[in-house]
Amino acid sequence: MTEPRFCYIVLCHTRADAVARNARRIRELSPTSDVMLRYDVPGLMDERACAEMGVQTYEDDITVRWGDWTMVEAQLRALREARRRSDASHFVLLSGQDYPIRDLASWESGVATDGSDAVLDLHGDSPETYTWTWRHLPGPEILRRVTGPLAWRAAHRLPGQLQAVRSPTSHHWYVGVPRRAAAPVPVVKAAVWATLSARAVDRLLAVTDQRPELPRFFRTTRTPDELYTSSVLSAQADLQVRTGRTTYADFPEGASNPEWVDAALLARAADTPAAFVRKMHPDVDPDVLRLADELVHARPSPSH
Repeated sequence: MTEPRFCYIVLCHTRADAVARNARRIRELSPTSDVMLRYDVPGLMDERACAEMGVQTYEDDITVRWGDWTMVEAQLRALREARRRSDASHFVLLSGQDYPIRDLASWESGVATDGSDAVLDLHGDSPETYTWTWRHLPGPEILRRVTGPLAWRAAHRLPGQLQAVRSPTSHHWYVGVPRRAAAPVPVVKAAVWATLSARAVDRLLAVTDQRPELPRFFRTTRTPDELYTSSVLSAQADLQVRTGRTTYADFPEGASNPEWVDAALLARAADTPAAFVRKMHPDVDPDVLRLADELVHARPSPSH
């Protein structure tokens, strides 16, 4: 059996120093892996410095709006580019604030032995995100500050016919109307951050190219980044898809962003099979970083 090789795809957009720190740690724990940093901020990463530590850069021209279809486009394009560059057997999608807490070489061996094509962190079903057709309100922010509340007031006058939702992390607004047609595949919600076999990546890209009705449908869902990949892969009968966390994060009740990593969160993460933890603050307390590094050797790296 051919030894597994992993490619870590890091989707990042800010604080190049912290991204480089995290990427360097991945390379230390998995020296035979490929690491590719994907970003859309021109010149975010120092390409020469990245090359010196064995990390590849991929500056893309898709400006990502988190929780939007642009996130799916960026993910698919990054997977396609990574597949072109790397002969890895597995591809891991991470954010720029994910930090390893396992012996990655051991974790990789466990994932490969398990034989799964996709390890997905499944979330609870949210039918309103896909049983309604959602559109992003266009225009500059100054205009959306007016049109968004107007749409919200209209939605309250038309219950069951119109919805208006503001993004919890920005001034973007989404307007929805009841959808007439059912989803072309069963909808499965999962975190963006996942571990995929090369076969799963190839299938995801091929299905995307061959079935335009899938991108067309999911483009008009809300949070398609949490719906598209997991739904498409779960619909492939010959792929082995299992539930599991690639990266551990804690979301406070009602919050749109996970908590920053601290000692207590690391203790909770240690009791899970996750290989990474997020969100690691760019200016994290050195003691927290030390604790994260100590976890690597504290216990075996399970794949389940």
